[in-house]
Amino acid sequence: YKWPCSSYWLLYIEKNLYMISIILRNRNEGDYIGFALQSICDFIPDAEVIVIDNNSTDDSLDIVKLFNNRCVLMISF
Repeated sequence: YKWPCSSYWLLYIEKNLYMISIILRNRNEGDYIGFALQSICDFIPDAEVIVIDNNSTDDSLDIVKLFNNRCVLMISF
């Protein structure tokens, strides 16, 4: 069952198991993306975080890659 949520927060419920997926869009958000990802990983450690990058030219991709081994999946196009 899918709950009606905003485009950034998707909540799936399956057999009393809660899984939170957070989708963040990124385009040259190097000043903020690290703080956002760290906050998400600290407060919702079991969340699946998907970062969708839209051709960033700053260091935001390098910052996202620091979190790849924790809870973050990066999609870049």
